[in-house]
Amino acid sequence: MKAKRFLQPIINNLNELQVNGLFINGNHLKFTFSTMVADNLAAHLIGGFQMSFNNGYFCRRCYIKSADRNLPISMTKADTRTCIDYDKFVEKVIRNPYESPLMGINEKSALEGLIGFHPIMSLPGDLMHDYIEGICPLVMMALLKQASSMRLVTYGEI
Repeated sequence: MKAKRFLQPIINNLNELQVNGLFINGNHLKFTFSTMVADNLAAHLIGGFQMSFNNGYFCRRCYIKSADRNLPISMTKADTRTCIDYDKFVEKVIRNPYESPLMGINEKSALEGLIGFHPIMSLPGDLMHDYIEGICPLVMMALLKQASSMRLVTYGEI
């Protein structure tokens, strides 16, 4: 992975800071890195997840299939990804790269080796992506439907 070669010196430096810290004016500063902020596509790249969102297991949070993305599934029914599952699937992909993507995982994370980092725990959701492409259209549709049923606005006016 090209990103891994690019990121390796950065990973080494960040690990050095975490292990040894930094001395400034006689003060010993200690560092811990646990989260990487990225947009949705970059988070998938960094995490080793599949980069296509139109097929397979496209979500890095759960095991929903692309074909089921518009079905009304409550979060209690969607199996959530875990660190253990992720590590297991990465090992399977490494042993047999022809099975990639396996459950939405293409390869090891580009940040593998960064102390304290794990793709499942360290890549938070992309708020604007989730809001604009996720919940926002659903909320707007529900609000407009309710406004129409209350006769506050007609479909023609919308």
